[in-house]
Amino acid sequence: MERIDINQTLTGGFKGTTELRSLDWVERSHYDDIFGNVMGKSRRVKLAEIEDEYLKTGWPEELVEEGLIESFVISEENAWVATQVCPGGG
Repeated sequence: MERIDINQTLTGGFKGTTELRSLDWVERSHYDDIFGNVMGKSRRVKLAEIEDEYLKTGWPEELVEEGLIESFVISEENAWVATQVCPGGG
């Protein structure tokens, strides 16, 4: 299974939250040191599969060819939702 492992560092070199994202579009709970409990899912997508028109605009063709990474996260404690799209190159 394809994954993205994110090790965050805050200003001043302080360790941030580690995120282990599997690109299978299955919801998983995660505790974030800043945002608390969140539920998220991630996947590799083609540009045409992204529903939000704003998130589909402005991508250079060379990035689009490999597919993009889409992540959807819901805060279980603070009532916010985030949809993210980033380049999916290896």
